[in-house]
Amino acid sequence: MVTSESAAAAKPEPAIFRRALGEFDAGPLPPQEVAHVGDELENDYFAPRSLGMTAFLVDQEGHLSSAVMQKVIDRRHVVRDLKDVSEIVTQN
Repeated sequence: MVTSESAAAAKPEPAIFRRALGEFDAGPLPPQEVAHVGDELENDYFAPRSLGMTAFLVDQEGHLSSAVMQKVIDRRHVVRDLKDVSEIVTQN
């Protein structure tokens, strides 16, 4: 687990995501092999995508505005909960 404090950076700064990519026992992972899940459009969707990571945007209540949804590049990556992420990842 990487926190803002341990990375000395806060989302959406790339440093926090780069730190997370390097925190695996087997060594650093390429961004395209890692998914980030969160509920904030800029911090949890666009920031990791800018580094090549897959990003899932959680919308538990299904209330994301149409303006937000127009910004989401891949609507398949808007999920209701973590179970949905698991299903998508195992299908690919």
